[in-house]
Amino acid sequence: MSMTTFTHGHSTNSRLYRCWQSMKARCDNPNNTKYANYGGRGITYQSSWKNFEAFLRDMGDLYYAHAFMFGEKDTTLDRINSDRRYSKKNCRWATRAEQTRNRKTSVYYKGEYSCDASIRLGGDIDSVNVRMRHGWSLNKAFTTPFNKTRLMNKYKYKGLEMTVPELAKVNGLKPKTIMARIEKYGWTVARAVETPAKHNVDLSKTDVTN
Repeated sequence: MSMTTFTHGHSTNSRLYRCWQSMKARCDNPNNTKYANYGGRGITYQSSWKNFEAFLRDMGDLYYAHAFMFGEKDTTLDRINSDRRYSKKNCRWATRAEQTRNRKTSVYYKGEYSCDASIRLGGDIDSVNVRMRHGWSLNKAFTTPFNKTRLMNKYKYKGLEMTVPELAKVNGLKPKTIMARIEKYGWTVARAVETPAKHNVDLSKTDVTN
């Protein structure tokens, strides 16, 4: 029978505790998948936050206030200045959209951030950025709705212009698999087409905490 551990009255399975753990892992653990963008480039956290009690004291009430307004799943730890360490002065709780706006990869076009355009057009939060990585113009990426007709968008593969259903037939994949790999996860067209379906495992495990 599994047992839940409590630290300073908080379950180690609570989302707040996991946010703290994830922050430390990104900064301290070279084996963490996000380490290169955090500890690997000198991002640390204030020394007192090595202990959960101090993190809870500084950020706990703000966490619950934000979660009450936006829900726990849309409450993420965000650094106000993404080049500085995690600290009480440089951290806030933000929605996923707010945090995406704060990233260096966020694009601002005609009064709108790419993440907001993604949601407005019916896509995922990073869909417009993915389009631009695939060579779409700013105007096209920010104005083309995400709907079923996007399956007819053409992508270059081995010198040919092909629709998503045509790409799917190359290796017997489902069109929705190709679409998710390209537009949601940012895979190259070649990788999306040539990777067998069984390798979709863990694609959705993305860390949006800044």
